[in-house]
Amino acid sequence: MPRVTFAGHPLHPILVTLPIGMLIFGSGMDFFAAAAPDSRRDYAAQAAHVAGLGSALVSAVAGVLDWTSLPRDRDLRRTGTIHGLLNLAVVGATTWNIAAHRRQENRALTCALSAFTIAGLFVSSWYGASLIYEGGVRVKGVDALADSPEIKPRSDRALQDAFGRLAKPLPPSAA
Repeated sequence: MPRVTFAGHPLHPILVTLPIGMLIFGSGMDFFAAAAPDSRRDYAAQAAHVAGLGSALVSAVAGVLDWTSLPRDRDLRRTGTIHGLLNLAVVGATTWNIAAHRRQENRALTCALSAFTIAGLFVSSWYGASLIYEGGVRVKGVDALADSPEIKPRSDRALQDAFGRLAKPLPPSAA
């Protein structure tokens, strides 16, 4: 299976920022709504959980493609499997949380699900980081997936060049 790349970088680590942010924000709103009940906080929590769930599913596609490209090394596969299963548990808790909001169940349940979500994200992130920092997965020059084919947009090189130009400091005369 191919790896998924965007503008010269692995897509999965780029995509995960949105679900992580949305799920943590939604969880925070659950805690705030429990501390000071307010329908706007409940709405914000539910909307953030929905956005987090949707973006997590998109991110998971890139993650699964990277996982299927891993060499049959047991340690890397096991770490990736744990990472994926933890994320699946977070998706399940988030789905349950959204349903609890829609049924207007008690805030203790939504807070417990949010606490589980935050803990699950934290532990899952550790396993994801372990794949990168210990396994060298998708690290240029150390990439365990270096020989697998890539999926990337036709304009990938142009995007990579554009991002590279943005990252370079301006010359002193242009500043």
